[in-house]
Amino acid sequence: MISDASLGSLRVAATLVHSLPGLRAGVRVAGDPLLEVGPGRDADRPDPGLGGVRTCSPCQFRAAVGHAHQRTLDGERFSFLGLPRGVEPEIDLAAPTGGLVRAGGIHRVPVAGRWWWAFGCTLHVDQARPLGQELADGWPDLPAGDQLRLRWDPLTQVTVAYVETSAHPGTAHEAEVLELLDSLLARWAVHELVASLETGADTGFDPDATRRR
Repeated sequence: MISDASLGSLRVAATLVHSLPGLRAGVRVAGDPLLEVGPGRDADRPDPGLGGVRTCSPCQFRAAVGHAHQRTLDGERFSFLGLPRGVEPEIDLAAPTGGLVRAGGIHRVPVAGRWWWAFGCTLHVDQARPLGQELADGWPDLPAGDQLRLRWDPLTQVTVAYVETSAHPGTAHEAEVLELLDSLLARWAVHELVASLETGADTGFDPDATRRR
């Protein structure tokens, strides 16, 4: 039976690889590869170069994780990806050329001459939006008209916060974008922690649960 925390990490990873062009994910157990997710992967056409490791596209991964989450909400308890009881998967992310996977969960991908910085959270968008708006209202305007945006995925029930920017990697402008996203990530994490303490529930939100590779 997969834990709420592990399923929460899978929900975030599935949403990000589906939302951010070129981002890839690997699911492992004790360091051994279990599933590879990314552009060009397909569950119906395994890659012989991966030695029998299962593969799937970002769309297939999102659909599978979203279905698993719905089954959990319906009260089912089951083994995800055929894992034995008590065995938890590890998830790592890999960025395309020009992208970056940061410790803490905020990642960059290049898109049509610009860059997207984004992170995901299991906080419902109805709670995430006012927290983000409150922060943005008191924040200095980002250069070049960049804006913080939120996107809700109804299948995985994950909120994605992102900024599409023209700021080149390593610039002061990029640092301002990251500072805003870091602050929002911290705010959302605190909100989820307080909510989990009040209800005794495990929200599953752990920004460090996905690793770089």
